[in-house]
Amino acid sequence: NADISMDVVDLFHEMVDAEDASPEDLVVIVEVLLELDAPAVLMQHMSRLSDASEEEAACIHATLSIFESLLEAQPECSTNLAQRDGVMAWLLNRIKVRGFHANKLYAAELLSMLLCNNPSNQSKLGQLEGILSLLTSASQYKRRDPSDLEEAELIENTFSCLRLTLSLPENQLRFLKAEGIELMILTLKERKYASLCALSVLDASLRNNGANCERFVDIRGFKTIFPLIGSSPPPLPAFSKGKKEREAAQLSFDEYVASLLTTLFQLLSDDRRMRLLGKLAEDEM
Repeated sequence: NADISMDVVDLFHEMVDAEDASPEDLVVIVEVLLELDAPAVLMQHMSRLSDASEEEAACIHATLSIFESLLEAQPECSTNLAQRDGVMAWLLNRIKVRGFHANKLYAAELLSMLLCNNPSNQSKLGQLEGILSLLTSASQYKRRDPSDLEEAELIENTFSCLRLTLSLPENQLRFLKAEGIELMILTLKERKYASLCALSVLDASLRNNGANCERFVDIRGFKTIFPLIGSSPPPLPAFSKGKKEREAAQLSFDEYVASLLTTLFQLLSDDRRMRLLGKLAEDEM
Protein backbone atom coordinates (compact mmCIF):
# COMPACT_ATOMS: atom_id res chain seq x y z
CA ASN A 1 0.00 0.00 0.00
CA ALA A 2 1.47 3.32 -1.11
CA ASP A 3 0.12 5.31 1.83
CA ILE A 4 1.50 2.86 4.37
CA SER A 5 4.93 2.80 2.74
CA MET A 6 5.11 6.60 2.76
CA ASP A 7 4.06 6.60 6.41
CA VAL A 8 6.95 4.24 7.16
CA VAL A 9 9.35 6.65 5.43
CA ASP A 10 7.97 9.49 7.54
CA LEU A 11 8.52 7.40 10.67
CA PHE A 12 12.14 6.71 9.75
CA HIS A 13 12.58 10.39 9.00
CA GLU A 14 11.24 11.39 12.40
CA MET A 15 13.54 8.87 14.09
CA VAL A 16 16.76 10.17 12.52
CA ASP A 17 15.72 13.83 12.56
CA ALA A 18 14.35 14.06 16.10
CA GLU A 19 15.54 17.30 17.70
CA ASP A 20 15.43 15.88 21.21
CA ALA A 21 17.36 12.70 20.37
CA SER A 22 20.82 12.39 21.88
CA PRO A 23 23.81 11.85 19.56
CA GLU A 24 24.25 8.39 21.08
CA ASP A 25 20.66 7.42 20.30
CA LEU A 26 21.02 8.68 16.75
CA VAL A 27 24.14 6.60 16.19
CA VAL A 28 22.31 3.48 17.37
CA ILE A 29 19.35 4.19 15.07
CA VAL A 30 21.63 4.77 12.10
CA GLU A 31 23.60 1.59 12.77
CA VAL A 32 20.39 -0.45 12.88
CA LEU A 33 19.12 1.09 9.63
CA LEU A 34 22.40 0.33 7.90
CA GLU A 35 22.54 -3.24 9.23
CA LEU A 36 19.03 -3.86 7.88
CA ASP A 37 19.97 -2.44 4.44
CA ALA A 38 17.32 0.23 4.88
CA PRO A 39 19.00 2.59 2.36
CA ALA A 40 18.56 0.06 -0.46
CA VAL A 41 14.89 -0.45 0.42
CA LEU A 42 14.31 3.31 0.70
CA MET A 43 16.02 3.82 -2.66
CA GLN A 44 13.82 1.22 -4.35
CA HIS A 45 10.76 2.89 -2.88
CA MET A 46 11.85 6.40 -3.86
CA SER A 47 12.49 5.32 -7.46
CA ARG A 48 8.75 4.69 -7.84
CA LEU A 49 7.78 8.18 -6.66
CA SER A 50 7.28 11.37 -8.66
CA ASP A 51 7.64 15.05 -7.84
CA ALA A 52 4.45 15.62 -9.82
CA SER A 53 2.48 14.43 -6.78
CA GLU A 54 2.70 16.69 -3.75
CA GLU A 55 2.55 13.76 -1.33
CA GLU A 56 5.15 11.77 -3.23
CA ALA A 57 7.41 14.82 -3.53
CA ALA A 58 7.24 15.22 0.25
CA CYS A 59 8.17 11.56 0.65
CA ILE A 60 11.13 11.99 -1.71
CA HIS A 61 12.29 14.95 0.36
CA ALA A 62 11.98 12.91 3.56
CA THR A 63 13.97 10.05 2.01
CA LEU A 64 16.76 12.40 0.94
CA SER A 65 16.78 13.80 4.46
CA ILE A 66 17.23 10.28 5.85
CA PHE A 67 20.19 9.72 3.54
CA GLU A 68 21.70 13.02 4.69
CA SER A 69 21.30 11.99 8.34
CA LEU A 70 23.00 8.67 7.62
CA LEU A 71 25.94 10.46 6.00
CA GLU A 72 26.28 12.92 8.86
CA ALA A 73 26.18 10.17 11.50
CA GLN A 74 28.38 7.69 9.60
CA PRO A 75 30.37 9.34 6.78
CA GLU A 76 31.99 5.99 6.01
CA CYS A 77 28.69 4.72 4.56
CA SER A 78 29.03 7.21 1.69
CA THR A 79 30.46 4.77 -0.87
CA ASN A 80 27.89 2.03 -0.28
CA LEU A 81 25.06 4.56 -0.25
CA ALA A 82 26.17 6.12 -3.52
CA GLN A 83 27.11 2.99 -5.43
CA ARG A 84 25.69 -0.22 -3.99
CA ASP A 85 22.34 1.29 -3.03
CA GLY A 86 22.02 3.28 -6.26
CA VAL A 87 21.57 6.71 -4.73
CA MET A 88 24.09 8.46 -6.99
CA ALA A 89 22.43 7.30 -10.21
CA TRP A 90 19.06 8.56 -8.97
CA LEU A 91 20.51 11.93 -7.95
CA LEU A 92 22.15 12.43 -11.34
CA ASN A 93 18.91 11.69 -13.16
CA ARG A 94 17.04 14.14 -10.93
CA ILE A 95 19.56 16.94 -11.31
CA LYS A 96 19.51 17.03 -15.11
CA VAL A 97 15.72 17.54 -15.32
CA ARG A 98 14.93 21.10 -16.41
CA GLY A 99 13.32 23.60 -14.06
CA PHE A 100 13.70 24.27 -10.36
CA HIS A 101 12.27 22.10 -7.60
CA ALA A 102 13.15 21.85 -3.91
CA ASN A 103 14.01 18.18 -4.39
CA LYS A 104 16.36 19.05 -7.25
CA LEU A 105 18.18 21.40 -4.88
CA TYR A 106 18.30 18.69 -2.22
CA ALA A 107 19.60 16.18 -4.77
CA ALA A 108 22.46 18.51 -5.71
CA GLU A 109 23.32 19.09 -2.05
CA LEU A 110 23.35 15.38 -1.30
CA LEU A 111 25.43 14.60 -4.38
CA SER A 112 28.00 17.16 -3.26
CA MET A 113 28.20 15.40 0.12
CA LEU A 114 28.75 12.03 -1.56
CA LEU A 115 31.55 13.41 -3.74
CA CYS A 116 33.43 15.36 -1.07
CA ASN A 117 36.74 13.66 -0.19
CA ASN A 118 35.61 10.41 -1.84
CA PRO A 119 37.63 9.49 -4.97
CA SER A 120 35.67 6.24 -5.34
CA ASN A 121 32.38 8.11 -5.65
CA GLN A 122 34.00 10.67 -7.93
CA SER A 123 35.15 7.86 -10.20
CA LYS A 124 31.74 6.19 -10.11
CA LEU A 125 30.08 9.44 -11.16
CA GLY A 126 32.28 9.51 -14.23
CA GLN A 127 31.39 5.92 -15.09
CA LEU A 128 27.69 6.79 -14.81
CA GLU A 129 28.17 9.60 -17.36
CA GLY A 130 27.52 12.00 -14.52
CA ILE A 131 29.77 14.66 -16.04
CA LEU A 132 27.30 15.00 -18.89
CA SER A 133 24.35 15.10 -16.47
CA LEU A 134 25.99 17.89 -14.47
CA LEU A 135 26.87 19.83 -17.62
CA THR A 136 23.26 19.50 -18.78
CA SER A 137 22.11 20.99 -15.49
CA ALA A 138 24.78 23.71 -15.54
CA SER A 139 23.89 24.74 -19.10
CA GLN A 140 20.41 25.78 -17.95
CA TYR A 141 21.96 28.76 -16.17
CA LYS A 142 24.37 29.86 -18.88
CA ARG A 143 22.25 32.84 -19.89
CA ARG A 144 19.96 33.48 -16.93
CA ASP A 145 20.29 34.42 -13.30
CA PRO A 146 18.61 32.56 -10.44
CA SER A 147 15.24 33.92 -9.35
CA ASP A 148 15.88 33.48 -5.63
CA LEU A 149 18.40 32.33 -3.04
CA GLU A 150 17.40 28.66 -3.29
CA GLU A 151 17.95 28.59 -7.03
CA ALA A 152 21.32 30.28 -6.49
CA GLU A 153 22.21 27.46 -4.10
CA LEU A 154 21.23 24.93 -6.76
CA ILE A 155 23.62 26.57 -9.23
CA GLU A 156 26.44 26.62 -6.69
CA ASN A 157 25.93 22.97 -5.71
CA THR A 158 25.76 21.82 -9.34
CA PHE A 159 29.04 23.51 -10.24
CA SER A 160 30.56 22.37 -6.94
CA CYS A 161 29.83 18.76 -7.91
CA LEU A 162 31.58 19.31 -11.22
CA ARG A 163 34.58 20.85 -9.49
CA LEU A 164 34.83 17.93 -7.03
CA THR A 165 34.76 15.31 -9.79
CA LEU A 166 37.52 17.06 -11.73
CA SER A 167 40.11 16.15 -9.13
CA LEU A 168 40.44 12.86 -11.06
CA PRO A 169 42.32 12.86 -14.41
CA GLU A 170 39.81 10.38 -15.87
CA ASN A 171 37.00 12.83 -15.20
CA GLN A 172 39.00 15.72 -16.63
CA LEU A 173 39.20 13.68 -19.84
CA ARG A 174 35.44 13.04 -19.80
CA PHE A 175 34.91 16.77 -19.22
CA LEU A 176 37.11 17.53 -22.23
CA LYS A 177 35.25 15.08 -24.49
CA ALA A 178 31.87 16.43 -23.35
CA GLU A 179 32.99 19.94 -24.39
CA GLY A 180 32.82 21.11 -20.81
CA ILE A 181 35.61 23.64 -21.36
CA GLU A 182 33.60 25.22 -24.17
CA LEU A 183 30.49 25.44 -21.98
CA MET A 184 32.41 27.07 -19.13
CA ILE A 185 33.88 29.68 -21.49
CA LEU A 186 30.45 30.44 -22.95
CA THR A 187 29.05 30.78 -19.42
CA LEU A 188 31.86 33.16 -18.49
CA LYS A 189 31.11 35.33 -21.51
CA GLU A 190 27.47 35.75 -20.48
CA ARG A 191 28.49 37.28 -17.10
CA LYS A 192 25.50 35.87 -15.25
CA TYR A 193 25.46 34.47 -11.72
CA ALA A 194 26.87 31.11 -12.88
CA SER A 195 29.95 32.69 -14.44
CA LEU A 196 31.94 32.76 -11.18
CA CYS A 197 31.05 29.10 -10.65
CA ALA A 198 32.12 28.36 -14.22
CA LEU A 199 35.47 30.02 -13.58
CA SER A 200 36.07 27.73 -10.60
CA VAL A 201 35.19 24.64 -12.67
CA LEU A 202 37.41 25.79 -15.53
CA ASP A 203 40.29 26.21 -13.08
CA ALA A 204 39.76 22.65 -11.79
CA SER A 205 39.52 21.21 -15.30
CA LEU A 206 42.92 22.59 -16.34
CA ARG A 207 44.84 21.78 -13.18
CA ASN A 208 47.64 19.24 -13.81
CA ASN A 209 46.21 18.51 -17.26
CA GLY A 210 48.22 19.64 -20.26
CA ALA A 211 45.70 18.36 -22.82
CA ASN A 212 42.91 20.44 -21.32
CA CYS A 213 45.17 23.50 -21.21
CA GLU A 214 45.89 23.02 -24.91
CA ARG A 215 42.19 22.76 -25.70
CA PHE A 216 41.60 25.96 -23.73
CA VAL A 217 44.15 27.79 -25.88
CA ASP A 218 42.94 26.26 -29.15
CA ILE A 219 39.35 27.45 -28.61
CA ARG A 220 40.62 30.99 -27.99
CA GLY A 221 40.30 30.87 -24.23
CA PHE A 222 42.79 33.72 -23.89
CA LYS A 223 40.20 36.05 -25.39
CA THR A 224 37.89 35.25 -22.49
CA ILE A 225 40.29 35.00 -19.56
CA PHE A 226 42.59 37.99 -20.09
CA PRO A 227 39.85 40.65 -19.86
CA LEU A 228 39.06 39.21 -16.41
CA ILE A 229 42.44 40.19 -14.96
CA GLY A 230 41.87 43.05 -12.52
CA SER A 231 38.15 43.21 -13.30
CA SER A 232 35.11 42.52 -11.14
CA PRO A 233 32.87 39.45 -11.13
CA PRO A 234 29.33 39.83 -12.48
CA PRO A 235 27.02 41.83 -10.20
CA LEU A 236 25.20 39.71 -7.65
CA PRO A 237 21.41 39.35 -7.82
CA ALA A 238 19.24 41.66 -5.75
CA PHE A 239 18.68 39.00 -3.09
CA SER A 240 22.40 38.70 -2.27
CA LYS A 241 23.96 42.13 -2.52
CA GLY A 242 25.51 42.37 0.94
CA LYS A 243 28.99 43.82 1.33
CA LYS A 244 30.39 40.52 2.61
CA GLU A 245 28.98 38.64 -0.38
CA ARG A 246 30.50 41.16 -2.81
CA GLU A 247 33.89 41.00 -1.12
CA ALA A 248 33.87 37.20 -1.03
CA ALA A 249 32.90 37.04 -4.71
CA GLN A 250 35.72 39.42 -5.68
CA LEU A 251 38.28 37.43 -3.68
CA SER A 252 37.20 34.13 -5.22
CA PHE A 253 37.14 35.69 -8.69
CA ASP A 254 40.72 36.98 -8.36
CA GLU A 255 41.97 33.71 -6.90
CA TYR A 256 40.50 31.58 -9.70
CA VAL A 257 41.86 33.86 -12.43
CA ALA A 258 45.33 33.80 -10.85
CA SER A 259 45.23 30.03 -10.37
CA LEU A 260 44.13 29.43 -13.95
CA LEU A 261 46.90 31.61 -15.38
CA THR A 262 49.47 29.91 -13.14
CA THR A 263 48.36 26.51 -14.42
CA LEU A 264 48.68 27.68 -18.03
CA PHE A 265 52.22 28.94 -17.40
CA GLN A 266 53.17 25.64 -15.79
CA LEU A 267 51.73 23.29 -18.41
CA LEU A 268 51.78 25.02 -21.80
CA SER A 269 54.81 24.54 -24.02
CA ASP A 270 56.20 25.55 -27.39
CA ASP A 271 53.88 27.61 -29.60
CA ARG A 272 51.01 27.79 -27.11
CA ARG A 273 53.31 29.06 -24.37
CA MET A 274 54.66 31.72 -26.72
CA ARG A 275 51.09 32.77 -27.48
CA LEU A 276 50.47 33.10 -23.74
CA LEU A 277 53.58 35.26 -23.27
CA GLY A 278 52.64 37.32 -26.31
CA LYS A 279 49.18 37.94 -24.92
CA LEU A 280 50.65 39.10 -21.62
CA ALA A 281 53.04 41.47 -23.38
CA GLU A 282 50.17 42.78 -25.50
CA ASP A 283 48.05 43.50 -22.42
CA GLU A 284 50.90 45.36 -20.70
CA MET A 285 51.40 47.76 -23.63
